[in-house]
Amino acid sequence: MSAETSDELSTEVTQGVAEVSRRAREGARPLGSMDRQHKDRILLALARGLRESVASLVEANRQDLEEGRENGLSKPLLDRLQLSEARIEALAEAVEDVMALEDPIGRVLNGRTSPTAPG
Repeated sequence: MSAETSDELSTEVTQGVAEVSRRAREGARPLGSMDRQHKDRILLALARGLRESVASLVEANRQDLEEGRENGLSKPLLDRLQLSEARIEALAEAVEDVMALEDPIGRVLNGRTSPTAPG
C-alpha cells in the first residue's frame, strides 16, 4: 500500500469515527430522560435485531473485510474485525447483559470536593 493510500484510508477512518461519535452523543441525550423500562425495551429490540440480521451482517462484514484486504489492512486486524454468527450472538448477549446492570442515570457514581473549591 502506498503512503498516499494509507493516508487516505487513515483520514477516512478518522472521519468515520468522528461521525459515529457525534451521532452517539446526539442519540444519548434522549436516553437520559427515558425510564428504565423504555431503555430495556430498546436494548431487547437491539439484541433481537442483531439476531434477526445475522445473515446480512455477516455478508456486509465479508464485503468490508475484502475491501480491507485490498487496502492493505493487516491480517490480525482483519481477524479482529471479522464477524461470525457466534460473535454476533455474543454481541446480542452482551446487550442483554447491560439490562442486568443498575441504571446509573441520575446517580452520583463517584464524587469528591476539590480542596480548592470555593465554599
